[in-house]
Amino acid sequence: MELQQDQQETFENFHRLERILSQFLPTSPSSDTFLEIQTCSSPKDVPSPLAIGELPLTSQGIPYDQLVAFKLGPFDQERFISFRRDILQELSKPDYEIDHAWSVSEYRRNLHQQAQLFTKGARFLRVQDIESDPLLFLNNLRMVFPHDVSFSAKITITFQLFGGSVLALGTKPHHEKYLDKVNNLELLGCFAMTELGHGSNVRSILTQATYDAVSQEFILNTPSLEATKVWIGNAAHYGNIAVVFAQLLLDEKKMGVHAFVVPLRNAEGKLEQGIEIGDCGMKVGWNGVDNGWIRFHHVRIPRENLLNRFANVAPNGEYTSQFSSKGQLFAATLSQLMVGRLLYFIGPSAAIHACLKAGLYFAFQRTQFGDSKHNARETQLIQYPTHFVELMKGLAFVYVFESAGNEMCQRLFDAFKDEQKREEFHALMSGLKAYICEYTPRFASKIRVMCGGYGYSAYARIGEMRRDLDIFQTAEGDGTVLHQQLARYLIINYQKELSSYSGKFQLVQEKMNDFLYKSNPLNVRSTAVSYICSRAFFLKCFHFQVRYLKHSITMKLRALRFAKLPPMTAWSNCCFFRPSVFYTLPQLLFHSSILSSVLSISSFPSINN
Repeated sequence: MELQQDQQETFENFHRLERILSQFLPTSPSSDTFLEIQTCSSPKDVPSPLAIGELPLTSQGIPYDQLVAFKLGPFDQERFISFRRDILQELSKPDYEIDHAWSVSEYRRNLHQQAQLFTKGARFLRVQDIESDPLLFLNNLRMVFPHDVSFSAKITITFQLFGGSVLALGTKPHHEKYLDKVNNLELLGCFAMTELGHGSNVRSILTQATYDAVSQEFILNTPSLEATKVWIGNAAHYGNIAVVFAQLLLDEKKMGVHAFVVPLRNAEGKLEQGIEIGDCGMKVGWNGVDNGWIRFHHVRIPRENLLNRFANVAPNGEYTSQFSSKGQLFAATLSQLMVGRLLYFIGPSAAIHACLKAGLYFAFQRTQFGDSKHNARETQLIQYPTHFVELMKGLAFVYVFESAGNEMCQRLFDAFKDEQKREEFHALMSGLKAYICEYTPRFASKIRVMCGGYGYSAYARIGEMRRDLDIFQTAEGDGTVLHQQLARYLIINYQKELSSYSGKFQLVQEKMNDFLYKSNPLNVRSTAVSYICSRAFFLKCFHFQVRYLKHSITMKLRALRFAKLPPMTAWSNCCFFRPSVFYTLPQLLFHSSILSSVLSISSFPSINN
C-alpha cells in the first residue's frame, strides 16, 4: 500500500511539472517574479527575444517563481517578500543600469557608485543580521545577485567576508568600532586570506604578525614573494580596510593563524605607510571587482586590532586561548565563516533561475522546421524532445537547489548553537557547494548553445553568467578539496561507529536487511516503470550505495594503514585508485537527501545514516 502511494505521488509530481511547463504561452511578461533577470536595453536595430529578460505568465496566470519553487521554504514570510520587492524596485532605477560597453575602469567605478547608493542608510543589509537575523541577510543578498554578479560580489566581500569576520571573530569593541561604518559603506572592506603560495592550505600561510610588547603593536610583514596576499577583492583601488590572516609570532614562536584588522588607505584614498598594493588585472569574470595583491612591509597596527574572540595577547605579551591546540583554534576560526560558503551555494542557484528563464523564454518564442504537409506553422523548440528534456533537467535542478538551500538555511540555526551540528553543517555544506558550483557553469553553457545566436548576444546575459560563475568552482574552497572534505567527515564518523559494539551490530543489521531486500525477486527483477520511478526505490538505491562506498573506502584505508603507510599517503592512494568515489559519495548523499526533501518523505536525514 505504501509503495503504491509513493508511486502515485511520484507520477503526480512529474505530471504536474509537465502540465505547467506545457502551458507557457508568449503573453505579457510577469512583473512580480521571485527573481528578476535584469538585462541591458537592446538597441532598436538589434531584435532579440531574450533582451526582454522576463518569462511570460502561463495560460493560467502562474508566474515563474511558482513554476520553479512551489514553496520558498523559510523565505516565504511576508517580511521577506516585502524586502524582495523593495530591492527589485530599487535596482530597477536608472542609476543601476549596466552598460556592456563600459571599459573595465568605468565598470569598476560605476559599480562602486552603485554599491554606495544601494547601501545608503543601511536599508537592505546590515552586518549584524548575519547573527541576529541570518535568513533576512541571505534573502536580501540573494536578490542582489541577478542584477550583476560583480556588484553582488563587491557587496558580499564587504558585508559578509570583512564584516562577517569582524562580527564572528571579534568582540564588542570591534563591533562598535567597525560594523555601522560597514553598513553605510563608509568602510569598504577586504578579506585577505589567500596568498600566492597558499590557497586551500590556509594553515600554512606565510604572512607574519609579530607582537612588540614595548609599543603594544603587531608588526605585519610579507617575508617572501609566496606570502603576497593575492586575488583580494576590493583591494586594488577602492578598499580602505581589510581582515588579514597571518601567523602570530610571540618571541619568534608560531602561535597559529589569527585574524587582524588592518587599515589599507586613509581618508584621502592614499595607501597607509608600509603597504604595497597592485591590480591583478583583467580576469575571466568579475571584472567589476578590483581584485588586487597586497604586500606588508613592517606595518604596525594597535594590539586592539587582533580579532580576539577565541585568543588574545595581553599588553605584556602573554597569550591566552580558549583552545588547547592550534588546530582546534584554527578549526573554530574557520567554522565561524560558514555563512559565507552558504552564500556561494545560494548565488549560483540564483544564476540558474536567470539562465533557465532565458532558455524557457527562447524555447517558447522560437520556431524551427516542422511538418509542412500538415502544418503551415513551424514547430516551437520546446516541442522537440531533445530541447524539452534538457530544459526539464535544468528545471529539476532548480527544485533540488531550492530545496537544498532552504534546508541548509534552516540547519544554520542549529549549527550556531551546537558544536557537533556545526561540524556536520560545515562538512555537508562543503560537498553541496562543490557539487552545485561545478554544475552551474555547465548548465549555463548548455543554455547558451540552446539559445543559438541570441544566447551569444551580451544582451541575453547568459555568457556573462557563465563567465562569472566560473570562479565559484575555486572561490571559498576548491571543489576537489571540498568533495574530499565531506567524504573524509563521513568516513571518520563511519570508522568511529565500527569501533563500537552498537556500530558493529548496526552494520550486521544493515547487511542483513540488504541481503533480504536483494533476495526478493520482486525488488531486483521488476522492470515495471511504476516501481523503478517510485521514490522508495530511488532512496533505497541511493542509501545502499552510500553505505557501500563508505564501507569500501574504510576497508581500503585500513589495509593501507596496516601496510604502514602514513595517513596522508594512504588517503592520497585511495584518491588515486578510486578517484570517482570522492566525487560520487557527496553526490549520492546530496541526491538521496534532497530526494527525501523534495518528495516530502521526511526531513533532511542525518548524513551519517
